[in-house]
Amino acid sequence: LILKDKLIKFQTYGDDDRIQVKEELFERVYEHYYDSLPEDEQIAVSALQASFDVFVSEDAGFGDALLDEYFEQVKIRKNYSVNDLLLIKLYFVSCLARPIGYHHELFWMLSKKLIRETNSSDLETAYMLKRTVLDSLAVQWMEKSYSTFEPYVKAMNRLMILSQDFQNKPIVDMLEAMCTLFHKRDKEKAIRLYDRAIICAQAFGDQVLEARILGEKEKDLKTFEEMES
Repeated sequence: LILKDKLIKFQTYGDDDRIQVKEELFERVYEHYYDSLPEDEQIAVSALQASFDVFVSEDAGFGDALLDEYFEQVKIRKNYSVNDLLLIKLYFVSCLARPIGYHHELFWMLSKKLIRETNSSDLETAYMLKRTVLDSLAVQWMEKSYSTFEPYVKAMNRLMILSQDFQNKPIVDMLEAMCTLFHKRDKEKAIRLYDRAIICAQAFGDQVLEARILGEKEKDLKTFEEMES
């Protein structure tokens, strides 16, 4: 369970060294624990592995088998378990890897349902719900759908307060900055939000994330200036 928790919470941000660390975590789980886990825990680990493989390889095919087997049940759920959220996360990561071929209506149906879940979630599901909402935002970011960010950013802030886990705060502030810049057209406020995100990453001692947000800020401001000229 401790290793599974690490697999859920350890984020790579596409950094090669962090990817290597996570690969080693998966190897430890499969070598020493997987066969003795109950079925629901095996599904959870398999979903985490598939999401990781899709993310690293940018090949949505790594998630197809699990989604084919379990996802129809998830679509009709009224309330989501942690495993349901792991499978939705896998679906969202597959959308990122398959930007032309994913089902837009299904994506939005699941995303809107996640927002409703954030209003009644408990501590047990809050962390995984937070990660899954963040993956929905990643798909929206890919689509440059800045006008839809706001309720998801608010949901992320609610979930961070509920779980008292602010690991994702720098990314959430960056996404709010994008919405403020490209949708609300408020450059000065957006700059403050980008800078807050950078300071937050610095406070966490996360140099990889700090550099990524700084690069995104510079790129976005340049794009905004070109759009305005």
